[in-house]
Amino acid sequence: MTRFLRLKDVCELFGVTRYTIRNWVVRGEFPQPIRKGLFLRWPEEEIYRLIERMKNNR
Repeated sequence: MTRFLRLKDVCELFGVTRYTIRNWVVRGEFPQPIRKGLFLRWPEEEIYRLIERMKNNR
């Protein structure tokens, strides 16, 4: 079963504000969230893959 991360969790992982995440999404630099009711969620697996990809590109 897929686990999802909240916006707060994603912000903490990347060390940025919710506004930065939103800007990255708008510019296409970050995965689109999935709307769960009133809330935005990101698949945990997708976020951790992105983190690994960013580490490997340094």
